[in-house]
Amino acid sequence: MVQGRVMTVLGEVEPQQLGVTLTHDHILVDGWGLRQLYEAILDDEEIALAELIRFREAGGGTICDPTNNGLGRDPEALARLSRASGVQIVMGAGWYREVVYPPLVATTSTAALAAMLVREITDGVGDSGVRPGFIGEIGTERGHITPAVERVFRAAGRAHAETGVPILTHTTHWGELALDQLDLLAEEGVEPGAVIVSHLGDRKGVEHMLPIVDRGAWVNIDNLAFVQGYAPLEFRIDNITEMCRRGLADRVMLSNDICELGQLAAYGGVGYDNVITNVLPLLRERGVSEPDIHQMTVLNPARAFAFR
Repeated sequence: MVQGRVMTVLGEVEPQQLGVTLTHDHILVDGWGLRQLYEAILDDEEIALAELIRFREAGGGTICDPTNNGLGRDPEALARLSRASGVQIVMGAGWYREVVYPPLVATTSTAALAAMLVREITDGVGDSGVRPGFIGEIGTERGHITPAVERVFRAAGRAHAETGVPILTHTTHWGELALDQLDLLAEEGVEPGAVIVSHLGDRKGVEHMLPIVDRGAWVNIDNLAFVQGYAPLEFRIDNITEMCRRGLADRVMLSNDICELGQLAAYGGVGYDNVITNVLPLLRERGVSEPDIHQMTVLNPARAFAFR
């Protein structure tokens, strides 16, 4: 992998080729292991293609898909969808959350897990030849980091040290343990600028995001397709606006985290184009400038997802 470039499912590209980028959205995903709901399974390629085309026609360029082991990652399908839709897709690697870890995580050393990641990043997943562009999403639960989760995070850190691959983390929708994640990765030599911390912005107020910015990591406000049962969209719009007001647009990225059928346009949801067609107009109404919008949707992803 060439330093400073981004790895898509169709090969390396220059960062400036990404265009408007969603930094945390699932295209094909199997969330059955999390909730035992068919709503959490996105496996129809025809529907996925139509949704991607809708995103592209709205002005979208790239989607970073954090579906990895434990979530039904399908590298060859993502490559097919990218070719057919014209949307660039950056694919994740690693192991999602302990509740859906495959058995091998419990019996494999940190060094061996890191070697698996390096092999995928350099050679591709299995025999597909499709290479991940980041490690993630890798997640913590509430309360504390367990030994198994620690091994996964340390393995990600070691794979980053060898390859320069960016790392994208999962926190709860309150951003719990985000600083602990950064501490753990730092112990493996990962600079915060290589880390994208996901699922932030749901609290009322930006205080939980400021220490992450102070460390130099990226803030992913990526729950923009979530409404029912979650914090209101108004909280997120307020928080994005406030981050821009504080001059911190250069650390913020935006996405939907689509992972359910009801969030797709085909099922009456907002679709992947939601950020472009719904969220950005709301931000403009709040006075967020075009340079800040461009920073969050184009320039920041181009930096965050480039190999170090």
